[in-house]
Amino acid sequence: MTIGGMENVEVFTSEGKGRGLKATKEFWAADVIFAERAYSSVVFDRNTLWPPPPIVVVLMLHGDPKFKCSSSNLCLVNVVCHTCFKRQEKLHRCGQCKFAHYCDRTCQKDAWLNHKNECSAIKRYGKVPNENIRLAARVMWRVEREGGGLTEGCLVSVDDLQSHVEHFGEEEKKELRGDVDAFLQYWPPQSQQFSMQYISRIFGVINCNGFTLSDQRGLQAVGVGIFPNLGLVNHDCWPNCTVIFNNGKGLDLQVTAVPRLAVTSEHVEGAPSDWDLSLVLESSPAFHVASESASLGVEVVIFETQLLETLKSIHPTPDLMDSSALPCSRIELRALGKISEGEELTVSYIDFLNVSEERKRQLKKQYYFDCTCEHCQKGLKDDLFLGVKDDPKVQAAPLLGCFWPSQEVVKEMIQFSKGTLEKIDKARSEGLYHKVVKLCRECLQKQEPVFADTNIYTLRMLSTVSEVLSYLQAFEEASHYARRMVDGYMKLYHPNNAQLGMAIMRTGLTNWHAGNIEVGHSMICKAYGILLVTHGPSHPITKDLEASGFLGQAMRMQTEMELRMFQQNEFMYHKMRKAALNNQPMQVMAEPSKEPAPALFHKKQ
Repeated sequence: MTIGGMENVEVFTSEGKGRGLKATKEFWAADVIFAERAYSSVVFDRNTLWPPPPIVVVLMLHGDPKFKCSSSNLCLVNVVCHTCFKRQEKLHRCGQCKFAHYCDRTCQKDAWLNHKNECSAIKRYGKVPNENIRLAARVMWRVEREGGGLTEGCLVSVDDLQSHVEHFGEEEKKELRGDVDAFLQYWPPQSQQFSMQYISRIFGVINCNGFTLSDQRGLQAVGVGIFPNLGLVNHDCWPNCTVIFNNGKGLDLQVTAVPRLAVTSEHVEGAPSDWDLSLVLESSPAFHVASESASLGVEVVIFETQLLETLKSIHPTPDLMDSSALPCSRIELRALGKISEGEELTVSYIDFLNVSEERKRQLKKQYYFDCTCEHCQKGLKDDLFLGVKDDPKVQAAPLLGCFWPSQEVVKEMIQFSKGTLEKIDKARSEGLYHKVVKLCRECLQKQEPVFADTNIYTLRMLSTVSEVLSYLQAFEEASHYARRMVDGYMKLYHPNNAQLGMAIMRTGLTNWHAGNIEVGHSMICKAYGILLVTHGPSHPITKDLEASGFLGQAMRMQTEMELRMFQQNEFMYHKMRKAALNNQPMQVMAEPSKEPAPALFHKKQ
């Protein structure tokens, strides 16, 4: 596969949607359909607390811990590399503008072509403009260098991307005028001068096509980029693809360049004799193969080096041998399941976890189109999102022979839940985490006889309370709420949804910390399987799951080893675990994020 890999797709006119992309060949789950480097990208300029501060003094006031920290608020631009968007504690700063930061000389060298004009503009301007203005400037500097036509590997030019400026409301138009005025002050007089209409259009393109760039753990949005090819992929609430941002070099792209091959036992030393499999070749730290023994629960594992040597001997290709062609930071469009040749490729622009009417409202407001996907047209899963309990103990009128909470009771509970969520947001912003837990417990207790565990208001409470309790080291209680949350998610999300995989991973780790070894190991393995599809084996999140283990060992391997010990001698296992934990320094978990998980597509705040 080339860096763009665009031979796998073609542009077509999608009925009711306009332009779209469709597959030119068959794909399977976890296949990388194409990868794309950003046309232009920038780091956010928002404040954040990084790293999570060490606790110097802990004061208990009204039951709430007040942390006196030795760190102060740092800006994202100071702790995130401006090339690969990885978060680092120590970065090299540009000696000229004192603004850009990089992991090392390699990242700084890679960034110079895009930073050169920015560097001098910031020095002349005397301050750093916001991310939208910086991104618009980077786009126009590239247009100045290369022209507004198609660039290498692109199916569409940045000039041909949708801007929807004509659909802006009065408030959006006012913000646009402010951005254009600020841009004109920042834009150097010696650079090519663009018309007001063109500048406005570029801001519209950023507003509609900006893709959120997350840090290497995928836990926080740290930047925004423009990816023209990705801009051609249409939305579906139940998509057949997902798109992720990969911060580093990996082997996924090389291996997906190799055709589907039959790998048998004669190719791999020590492989089971029943191997005769057609594989979608994808390298990973641990490449899993479902053999004919899969029904017996047998898992075959080939490690990365062995797999690559095998592939090279079977099918030597320049792409497979050469890693220099791999883009560093890139988005990857990955298949969530089987995709037939000629099938349209879709991603979800927003989180699926909401009723269809709310999703449609959000899409209309943010992206200016009416969603006509099957899930929105038929209201699929809406009954689960607003699920209530069929409980004869609830005092309500009978309906069709069953006792349900009355509509008035449900309406009151929804309003109460919304009010509690507002109080929780305020308490979280003030760092009052014991108050957050108290509010969640009270709300869940009141929701219990009314809402089902798939109800979105219950799920929001379960997500918040499990995260905060984990931060407060109350793992046993947190694990209970987290398992309820995951049970609900699994009934709602696509089985290969990235958010589901991340939630199961966190729940597995919480259960492991709580001493629930069997549950923890099972969930960690399940999460790993999902993340291999959604993120791939080379993504930092997937690697983190393998390498974030107890006492420095791989988490999946560690939990499997502990599970065997637990099953053989439960008493001795607990003694050994306690002794090991006693020898470890106290660990302070990262402070719960005050923001939801990063959305795929960036909207101006």
